[in-house]
Amino acid sequence: MQKRTLLLTPVILFLSFIVLNAADWPCWRGPHGNGITDESNWNPKALLNPEILWRKNIGKGHGAAIIKANHCYVTGWESIKNGDKDVEQDNIFCLNTLTGKEVWRFTYPQKKIDWAGPRSTPVLDGDRLYSLSWQGDLYCLNAATGKVVWHRNLLADSLAEGNKDNGFCNSPAIEGELLLLPAGNSGMALNKKTGELVWNSGLFEECMVPTPVVFNYLGKRTAAMITQNGLCLVEALTGKLVYGYQDYSLMGDPVIIGSQIYLSERMLNITDNKAVSLWENDLYNSPFQTGVVVDNYAYQYGWKGDQPMALHCIDIKTGQATWHQPMGELGSLISANNKLIIIDGQGKLVIAECNPTHYTEISSAHIFTNLEKSKCYCLTAPTLANSKIYIRSTDGDLACVDVSF
Repeated sequence: MQKRTLLLTPVILFLSFIVLNAADWPCWRGPHGNGITDESNWNPKALLNPEILWRKNIGKGHGAAIIKANHCYVTGWESIKNGDKDVEQDNIFCLNTLTGKEVWRFTYPQKKIDWAGPRSTPVLDGDRLYSLSWQGDLYCLNAATGKVVWHRNLLADSLAEGNKDNGFCNSPAIEGELLLLPAGNSGMALNKKTGELVWNSGLFEECMVPTPVVFNYLGKRTAAMITQNGLCLVEALTGKLVYGYQDYSLMGDPVIIGSQIYLSERMLNITDNKAVSLWENDLYNSPFQTGVVVDNYAYQYGWKGDQPMALHCIDIKTGQATWHQPMGELGSLISANNKLIIIDGQGKLVIAECNPTHYTEISSAHIFTNLEKSKCYCLTAPTLANSKIYIRSTDGDLACVDVSF
């Protein structure tokens, strides 16, 4: 069962796609893969009098919104009745960012799982959209029409296994002509145009949750992968292992800061193909709650021991927290223009200062107010693009909030 629903004419689709803006959000953790955008034309005080442009239920899931110009790409799972049968399916949506109306929808079968819905965030590359389901369905779609360019199942093709508890959770990463995934010993690469395997690293192993991050190291494009073996640095083009840091507890996405890699609860210094741990702390988080690093301070959701979840500010030179702010269960954040954009677990959207000495809220608003009753949460990082913030709940509520001046 596969279907595509086109709701706009080809002429309208073409005209809408030529409206370009530099403040787009093409992939998980934004344009630089670090949770930070350069966008500055937005109003941090807008939540004092919030304007919600639209709301839409897109189905259960955990992937963030991807934005190009006036198109929003997002995924969700639903169970619908077809006669006497329950049909379970994933939907990949292209929505109009001004109205929330569907431009197109691509649907394919997908079973339910605990905390139902896609875990991965799609990635947009030119006129192609790539999306990975929890069961390993990797689709390359035409971003303008939703038409399938290629599809393969990572599990059925014996390329990778999903996480034993949650299936495939990581988002793909684009580097040149390659689509990178944290599978095997130290990663895997597919040809982004065809889906064909370019290189892999041996064993048919569990694909870990964090998304690969590509950076320049020793004159070559290098991918930082969190795999079953810990942190692996590999040459993106060939898959050649440059260095491996064995630690089976790593959870968050790598954050590259020059020759150092921040891993939420530790800082590594990479020199001469070796990693030296500069410090470790006892802050624990999840991949959905990877922090942002601004001016040598990390702003990071997490918890310590039996303490409740809180937002922490960490001096990345020492690993010591300078403050922590209780924020309730779950939650996530991004950063723009030296500000934090935070969503707490119960649907409160907050704008705060990136301030290393104390927590300073600028504005806030409860965008979702029914989460406790429905026993769903917000744990997906917000998206900021073109003066709009997009947030979602695990139960499928998606909201677009205007934060323009």
